Amino acid sequence: MKATTWQHANGNMLAIVDTETTGLRAGYHDMIQLAVLPVNANLDPMGIEPFNMLMKPSRPKNISWKAMKVNKITKDQIR
Repeated sequence: MKATTWQHANGNMLAIVDTETTGLRAGYHDMIQLAVLPVNANLDPMGIEPFNMLMKPSRPKNISWKAMKVNKITKDQIR
């Protein structure tokens, strides 16, 4: 069985985007990590350096330490 491939829209590059947050409540918790991995039509990494950025939360008092345990980001990393 042949693997299905994705078509690049208008010849543009595809990318996989991942985010990590301080919890699950929108408007209460903050995004603290953004990662972008460029991929080819088979969803394999293209050999381009991925983008990865940690961000300081604007509402540190709302951090869910359960969420931080799941995403393995420490308090020191987001200071």
